[in-house]
Amino acid sequence: MIGRCMALGMTCAVFVTLTLGQHRLLGADDEKSSKTIHFLRPTETGFVNETKIHVVRTEQGSVITSTTQRGEQVLTVTARFDRERMLTSASVIQRDRERETSASVKVRKGTARVQRNGNEPIELSCPAGVIVTSAPDWTDSFMAVRRYDPKGSTAQSFPGLWIHPTREPLELAIKLTRLGHDSVMHDEKTVTLDRYLLLLRGGSRYIVWGNQQQLVRLVPEPRGKGGIVLAGWERATRDLKHSATHE
Repeated sequence: MIGRCMALGMTCAVFVTLTLGQHRLLGADDEKSSKTIHFLRPTETGFVNETKIHVVRTEQGSVITSTTQRGEQVLTVTARFDRERMLTSASVIQRDRERETSASVKVRKGTARVQRNGNEPIELSCPAGVIVTSAPDWTDSFMAVRRYDPKGSTAQSFPGLWIHPTREPLELAIKLTRLGHDSVMHDEKTVTLDRYLLLLRGGSRYIVWGNQQQLVRLVPEPRGKGGIVLAGWERATRDLKHSATHE
């Protein structure tokens, strides 16, 4: 995605905070839950903060909030869903030192009406379970791994809605294909990670590793450098070999 390989201005790494232990995320079960997940970006000198994703599930539905900071620029995407996983509203806000721009989404009968500052609204299809994302943002990657059904077909597709304060919105087809698995050492235990090929907006390709439907590591394909890593998994994933071939 555009801008995803920009260097970050922050210099410290943070570790994942799980506020309610083992509760799953949107679509996995009906339990109330609240979870915050931190992703880091590897650089030549270490790791820097990239994205924080906060997911809350209540009796009324779910709220997913993703915040990505690069230098002085902060982009926040918020999506609200009802109990049937239908999007009810969404927004994206981009802030820097000089200005703030935004776009909002209202949903009616399966149609998303996207309003950007100073522009005519645009209507797009909005099916159940749509993944709302932007750029720079990793909600699409994060949620695709969470939504992947290990009992389903090898290649799976998820509907997406891409919104941005200054660019036209898009309907997306987010595709995730399981390629195989790799084993790593984490917390002194051998852990098996599923390896996937992820296709995003504009045909961007990534190799992704997941553990129990949790995104752990992502690298651009075929370059294999950069990307993101789940905080706490930096050492465990450092020697993973990216490969887009099926086992």
